[in-house]
Amino acid sequence: MPAIIILLLLVTSQTAQDPASSAEKPAEKQECQISGQIVQQEGGQPLRKAFVALRPEQPSKDHKQISQKTAEDGRFCFKNIAPGRYVLGAEHKGYVKQMYGAEDAWSAGSVMAVEQGQKFEPILLRLMRAGVISGKVVDEDGEATPGIVVQALLSADEIERVATFQEESMRAMGRKTGLVPVQATVTNDLGEFRLADLAPGKYFVNVSSGREEREVFLFITPRIIVHPPEEQQILDELPASPGR
Repeated sequence: MPAIIILLLLVTSQTAQDPASSAEKPAEKQECQISGQIVQQEGGQPLRKAFVALRPEQPSKDHKQISQKTAEDGRFCFKNIAPGRYVLGAEHKGYVKQMYGAEDAWSAGSVMAVEQGQKFEPILLRLMRAGVISGKVVDEDGEATPGIVVQALLSADEIERVATFQEESMRAMGRKTGLVPVQATVTNDLGEFRLADLAPGKYFVNVSSGREEREVFLFITPRIIVHPPEEQQILDELPASPGR
């Protein structure tokens, strides 16, 4: 008899739970708040694996940078964004970084004010091909000089626009010298260098010594005009010592 009572209780309990189970609603699908596509400027082909970052204007515990890589079709989607002010940017190897709302490659772009649950219209960012300046650095005997710092610099009239992307130390040097470094590399064992990921523009190339306590400008070329995606090669060998 006790066994029958236990069985009945179990059946009654299970039956009582069935209406509750059937009343459960499926979880709501989260929708994209900020979405869009990254494409090539020339031709409009989608760029897969482009790095897209949504950065808070004022980072805090509740407002941190979120990022992702684009899918095969170049699309991205950000969900569950905390209300606040953000800037959106995209970059890809071989292309110039692009900020949402930017007028040119050096602009910080527009701030996006995000409210709770707000959805934005899909965003299309077109990335332009980056330019390259390459060459070789030699010493007074014409021999290759490895380990020499080579920089691409913009002139003083570009400083304020570039300043949005540069550290304060770089901005200070730009104001002092009239030139702003935007890309740097070190010569290889053959004395060769390659300054990549450059936006279209007119650059000076600086050969400097990184071995001293203070970096010394040893040689600066005349302006070099960069036309992406072409590689601008400096045919004359650059001296690694002053006065040559």
